[in-house]
Amino acid sequence: DFSTHDYEETDGIVLANKILNGINSALGTRTIENGSVLVMHMSDDGIVPTAKSNVTAEALDIVIPKLIAEGYRFEKVSNYLVNSR
Repeated sequence: DFSTHDYEETDGIVLANKILNGINSALGTRTIENGSVLVMHMSDDGIVPTAKSNVTAEALDIVIPKLIAEGYRFEKVSNYLVNSR
């Protein structure tokens, strides 16, 4: 729903600002809204070299408290999956 492209970012503060203020794309600016699912990756996986290995974690340390203060909550996707067995 909301792909942050965090694996391309080299700075946690810049990534946090993109998450909080919107990400520009060919379709316009996407912002987080009620029900959004953020798609993120560990930026320290070594596949995409970054200047720092903790970009995603640094951004989340900034973003999560601010979004909680705005009334958002965080859940695991697995909490919404139904066992089909």
